[in-house]
Amino acid sequence: TTTNPPTTTTAPPTTTAPPTTTTNPPTTTTEPPTTTTAPPTTNPPPPGNITINYGVTGTTHLKGLNSNAKLGPGALPISLDLSSGNFTGDLSLPNTSTSFTLFGFIPGTAKIQLIPVGHVTGMFASGVVTADAKETIRVTDLSIFGLPIVRNSTTCQTNTPADIPLKSGPNFNVQTGGTLTGTYTIPALRGCGLFFTPFISALASGSGNT
Repeated sequence: TTTNPPTTTTAPPTTTAPPTTTTNPPTTTTEPPTTTTAPPTTNPPPPGNITINYGVTGTTHLKGLNSNAKLGPGALPISLDLSSGNFTGDLSLPNTSTSFTLFGFIPGTAKIQLIPVGHVTGMFASGVVTADAKETIRVTDLSIFGLPIVRNSTTCQTNTPADIPLKSGPNFNVQTGGTLTGTYTIPALRGCGLFFTPFISALASGSGNT
């Protein structure tokens, strides 16, 4: 995920508050997702806290499908504790899709929904940002060779939320944003149909996604 420069507004008695960064959804390409933050906007916070609004864009690599899915543009407003560097936020991302090939010649497409579970938590320390997000990954539509296997599903999803850790490089700029990357595991899927659930779960779940 790559973050864009934020805009900050500080409330008294704070003289200068960290700007709101807009983080772009972690770029997951079977490599750690990268997030890019956009300039944040800050709202008057309680003493010691500041609110930063990040824009989020990125990509993720799905190792099992050997395909990429675009993330964002989304939003990540956070509440940052200036004394400790800890923050919590709420990540929202639009639905996405990916195209893939099975066995080297069978084309397939999937539509994916990322459903946040709880808050994003993290810390700013020594110029480095670490964060953790939990997302239920839902396959709303899946077609193979043009034949629909899953259509408008609200049940074909991971058994448990995927835990997605993210980390920036050194010298992360809270005001201008930056890139975060991470590697995560997609848990087994359920609810994709009596005959197709084992196949879809084996296809999509597993470690090494980025």
